[in-house]
Amino acid sequence: MARWNQTDFESAAAKEKARKKIVAAAKKHDIEIDPDDNVAKGARSKTTSARKA
Repeated sequence: MARWNQTDFESAAAKEKARKKIVAAAKKHDIEIDPDDNVAKGARSKTTSARKA
């Protein structure tokens, strides 16, 4: 989870699917994920990110 922003997937949909599996597995095993963690936040569109900059 610490290097989630450094991972490459074949598509954004594949990365989002993997993220959801990681979050579900963490919940199942009572592993807390920081709300500020990239895995917890989910996918953001490029437009949303550009507006914040």
